[in-house]
Amino acid sequence: MKMTSGCQLKKPSRESSRRGAVIPLLALSLIPLMGMMAFSIDYGYLRVVKSDLQRAADAAALSAVIELVPDPYGVQDYAAVRATVREYAQSNMTNAAGGLATFNVLDADIEMGRYDTATIYGTAPVTLHADGMYDCLRVTLRRDGSVNGAVPLFFAKLLGIKSKPVVATATAILRRGSVLKAGSDILPFALPESYWDSLTPGEQMSIYNDNTITDEDGNQVTVTDEFGQPIPGNWGTVDIGWENNSSSDLMYQIRHGLLQSDLDTLVSDGRLTDNSELTAPVTFQADAGISIGIKDSVRSIHGETRIIPIYDTVNGELVNNSGTGNNAEFGTVKWGVVKVLDSAWTGNSGTYIKSQKAYTYDGGIIPNPDLTDKSSVIDGAYAGASLVR
Repeated sequence: MKMTSGCQLKKPSRESSRRGAVIPLLALSLIPLMGMMAFSIDYGYLRVVKSDLQRAADAAALSAVIELVPDPYGVQDYAAVRATVREYAQSNMTNAAGGLATFNVLDADIEMGRYDTATIYGTAPVTLHADGMYDCLRVTLRRDGSVNGAVPLFFAKLLGIKSKPVVATATAILRRGSVLKAGSDILPFALPESYWDSLTPGEQMSIYNDNTITDEDGNQVTVTDEFGQPIPGNWGTVDIGWENNSSSDLMYQIRHGLLQSDLDTLVSDGRLTDNSELTAPVTFQADAGISIGIKDSVRSIHGETRIIPIYDTVNGELVNNSGTGNNAEFGTVKWGVVKVLDSAWTGNSGTYIKSQKAYTYDGGIIPNPDLTDKSSVIDGAYAGASLVR
């Protein structure tokens, strides 16, 4: 007798076999997938940390390079530069991604020097020279374990990678002032080029209302040309703009700087061709003496720096009598920087303005566009800071 059953055994289909094979393959692929996920998350985090570190380096370099502007005697405060770097680095990194409550910067990572004009353009590090007046600062901020801890990772720890080093570098320079524009801080007094060039940084002078000059020891100075002949000049104010300006015009220039209307006037008079900037050579009319009307304005800028015209001729010559009195014309050939120290207003022989040859940082000056040229500039005037790397 043949036995039968109500159910039959079936061979597994090819489709179910394939489904069964996918499961172990999927399990095997999870490890590299997780690794890729860990890499993408940690890589993105490192990019954010790097970006924040670079911003902090940029801010520190731009802010601290301004501290390289010398004092009137040409002395640069390197300690102030380092302190400013650390202040800005700490301020920016405290609340940055992966920020540290204490962020340290090594002295060796705050590099100062005089930039090499041959290396200022390009991608390679700027060469810094250790002589002359420093005008460049390179800042390196580290999260590499040497001074601050390397950046800790998240998922990459599963693969045995606990942290990664991140380093950022920024290089900033002080840009040299080239020409003046509206808003530039000026002092409408002029000095002869031969006398100006004889002054050392920080050297003081007092210009009196009776056409005399004394040095910082009170000795009267006789200003002569290259041939030893006395140079005439009224040592009074110059009209940078209107030839018949008033005390109110001078007062405004002393307090607030060059006006756009001054530039417009110089163009309309044919003394300039471009009303966007004040360049030399240019002629200015002069007025004898120091007006009592500008007393309060001069006193308000005691301790401040101003830019003054430096001339080489008076009415076309250096040694004739046409340079004395009103309406003399001074042939301005360049600009100089002075710090106004003091003034007195007690009659003709007792009225004077005391100042010293100095340096300044003035955002109202147009910088020289060519960083390789350090000659066609206003001596001692810096127009701003700029990142170059």
